[in-house]
Amino acid sequence: MREALAAEIEIYEKKLNNDFKKHRDTKFDVLEGCAGVANITAWAPEFGLTAIQPADLVYGWNLGTTDGRRQWKLAVTEGKPLITVFSIPCTLWCFYNVYINFRGPERDQILKALQDTERPLLKLAAWTCREQHRRNCLFLFESPPHSDVWRQEEIAPVAELPGALWAISHACQFGAIGIKGQHLNKAIKAGTLNEDIHCVTLYGL
Repeated sequence: MREALAAEIEIYEKKLNNDFKKHRDTKFDVLEGCAGVANITAWAPEFGLTAIQPADLVYGWNLGTTDGRRQWKLAVTEGKPLITVFSIPCTLWCFYNVYINFRGPERDQILKALQDTERPLLKLAAWTCREQHRRNCLFLFESPPHSDVWRQEEIAPVAELPGALWAISHACQFGAIGIKGQHLNKAIKAGTLNEDIHCVTLYGL
């Protein structure tokens, strides 16, 4: 069983390497937005990939500003990354805030006003997916499956991109750990254009 799994992994790696070679006109391979700890960026060199500074407040790149979004678009259009990774902050769109914490006309208006401040970020995420699709490159877009993000007019059309594959899995499959050291069983929904990445989002690492 172990030998069969190792052989399957080797086949996937060879296929991915061939896919990567098709796009070697890119100036770098990985661009990660709203990255948090940016594990994907950190792991890129282990797979022979190059990555630039991830976009997140942690690293001084604020996508919540006009200039930060302009820099991101420039990185995509000029750098032509092989893959972009984007994860929308879920606080304002999560089930509990939308349907429980902000229930009632007044609170609902407060939440909608807060959500409107993040619409430029939603538009940026959608633009990124479309641009990568247009260039026949890869994207990975992620948000919790019950997040209201998926019902927003900026994001909904992304799910209709030809060839896009969507999967629901759990963060613990990728080694996510809670504050007490327990496995973090947080549901995530992710979309991509690559069958191998799709398999990873389904079954974990």
